[in-house]
Amino acid sequence: MNDIHISVNYKEIILCDLIGRGSFWDVRKGILRTNGQEKEVAVKTINGYFEENVNVLRKIQKQKNIIHQNIITLYGVIQILSNICLIFEYADCGTLYNFLHHSDKDVSFNVKLNWMMQCAKGMEYLHNKNIIHRGLKTKSLLLFNEYSVLKISGLHTSTEVTTINTEIVGTLCMAPKVKTTNGDCNAKCDLYRYGIICWELMSEKKPFYELDNMHPSDIKTKIDNGRRPNINDANIHDESGCIGHIIEKCWDQVPENRPMMQEICVLLPMNPLANTNVDFKEIELGELIGHGSYGIIHKAIWKLLDAKNISVAVKIIKNRSQNSVQFEKDVYKEIQNLRKCIHRNIVTLYGASKDSSNNIYLLLEYTDCGSLYDFLHHSLKEVSFNVKLDWMLQCATGLEFLHKNNTIHRDLKTKNLLLFNEYRTLKICDFGRVKEFANYSSDLMESVCYMAPEVYVNNENGKYNKMCDIFSFGIIFWEVLSRKKPFYEFNEMQPVDIKTKIINGIRPNISDANINDGSGYIKLIIEKCWDHTSENRPTMKELNDLLPIFPLYPLDYQLVKFEELQLVDVIGQGSYGDVHKAIWKHPNTKEIFIAVKMSKVVRSLTEKIMSAKYVFREMQNLKKCIHPNIVTLHGVTKDRDNQFCLLLEYADCGTLYNFLHNSDLDFEFNRKLDWMLQCATYLHRNQIILLDLKTRNLMLFKKFRVLKICGYKIAKINSELVGTIRYTAPEIFVSTYHKWRCQ
Repeated sequence: MNDIHISVNYKEIILCDLIGRGSFWDVRKGILRTNGQEKEVAVKTINGYFEENVNVLRKIQKQKNIIHQNIITLYGVIQILSNICLIFEYADCGTLYNFLHHSDKDVSFNVKLNWMMQCAKGMEYLHNKNIIHRGLKTKSLLLFNEYSVLKISGLHTSTEVTTINTEIVGTLCMAPKVKTTNGDCNAKCDLYRYGIICWELMSEKKPFYELDNMHPSDIKTKIDNGRRPNINDANIHDESGCIGHIIEKCWDQVPENRPMMQEICVLLPMNPLANTNVDFKEIELGELIGHGSYGIIHKAIWKLLDAKNISVAVKIIKNRSQNSVQFEKDVYKEIQNLRKCIHRNIVTLYGASKDSSNNIYLLLEYTDCGSLYDFLHHSLKEVSFNVKLDWMLQCATGLEFLHKNNTIHRDLKTKNLLLFNEYRTLKICDFGRVKEFANYSSDLMESVCYMAPEVYVNNENGKYNKMCDIFSFGIIFWEVLSRKKPFYEFNEMQPVDIKTKIINGIRPNISDANINDGSGYIKLIIEKCWDHTSENRPTMKELNDLLPIFPLYPLDYQLVKFEELQLVDVIGQGSYGDVHKAIWKHPNTKEIFIAVKMSKVVRSLTEKIMSAKYVFREMQNLKKCIHPNIVTLHGVTKDRDNQFCLLLEYADCGTLYNFLHNSDLDFEFNRKLDWMLQCATYLHRNQIILLDLKTRNLMLFKKFRVLKICGYKIAKINSELVGTIRYTAPEIFVSTYHKWRCQ
């Protein structure tokens, strides 16, 4: 005992009522008097002084730094005669077991969900410290603060001071095949117990209550053979089946199939932010902050069970239906669908509530940066062209996620795009079909301007599909770049007249958009998005592939006029296209020979921009690499097919390949060594991998004395196979093969 820290004087403790008992211990309520103050505590006495108790206390010493809001606090240890006593914080609301089975109190599904989240958080903390509870059950879960806080106990003594025979009730929560307290118990065993506890909480029944007349050993045999509590007994208010799925995965017969506690904390509806049913009493409405397609919008405070308040946006859908029950059912069914849409560019739907008039209240993530509409039209702030492009990429990313999940926005506009994180993050809101239940039309004019023409056909009940969202995306793209309202020139017209113009092919004036990419490709994207024929519009996946290219655009490069170039001969060919020898007739300098690297002629929007991507990436690399042994980039131009071309230093002596294989010239050994030295001088020192290093990409200058490298790109580890096969290292083939097999 000399190494056990006795941290509390027994004279400071007054023992009171017995509140719990086990085979080798009992728990009493007590009063701890320290520094003239009294505190209610729980005193757990381990009866009898023997070596096993000392081992337990040594373990407690190692765990004295366990501090978490969902783990019971150990105040100290005392010795009374031959007994060791542990001093814990006192649970004023008792155990979860007593609440479920010996109490008339009732709590909402939301509260139960909150308890399980707190339990999962506490267990996640323990598992991260490589601590296994071993005895997790509802008797070891304590309730505090008017039943709002749950904490885990039983950790410090656990099963070390009991046996399988003295704690036979606990075996009903024990994982299959773990038959002794010294069995192969790991974190997955705690997960099994957690699943049983979840079922017990949701059903408010004791595990395997239907087998009460059986001997515990027979029940254990059934558990080992796969018997579980009836999942249908659990009163789970979750149409998605998420919680039922979590329970069944936790008690899976195969330990490897059970999730980690960290996964539970992600899967379980957050505390309780993702739960559909929110008690109306928890919502404190604040100022009116707007009107939307659902209805009016208030800023509000959501008073959570753990005494934390968060700001939310509350959208109120007035119940205008004659069938209130069906109205509520339809709305909540759609809300269940929206809850599944969890993405960094989609506004979080926390849940829903209803008032005494059955009006629906949607609780949404709140932003103090407002909507994209407000920024564009009611703000004096300025952002760069690249920030605007980044917003559109984030919008495209969120929409692609929705479309992959078979969700169509149906009312995409700048009022439904919200800005967060000091205007850096864009998130989509008001998507899906909930707005159909609101019949709110005060913003009809704005919505009309974003609607695809096919929406207005067939008596204005045309079929809405993903391509309609693409049309709206094109209008928004124009609006972001122009900072003008769509069809502003027709603001005196009625919505029905705007519809007619859209149906007849009228679109916003593309010249209003301040497109400074120097290419016209963004203009082409916008015009493709709002194409009258939906089949001609790109998909969201295509847009997500194309938009990240534009930060590469050479905005700091002066475009060379193609008319200043006189093409002479084709001097090289590759997968990208042709290389021409040309004369550059620059107005302010003498004529010089250059090499013009031209892409193959392509027609589709995607191919054009992917071709541009190749050119710009090579250009970015060349700009970073100024060296006597790197081919010089003179500039960039666009050919008559509106495709980018690189203007490169012309190699008057051709390629090393041509010298070696198509020339009668020969040089001494030292010249060849010098070429290889020049080739080796720069690239790897600057962490550049050529990927396609070959003699065709090594150029000779100045009467064959100077060698320069061209045609490279900065590679990534495990990059895709790019190089010519004859020159490619074997590990590239192996990596590519495995990557292909994985796909």
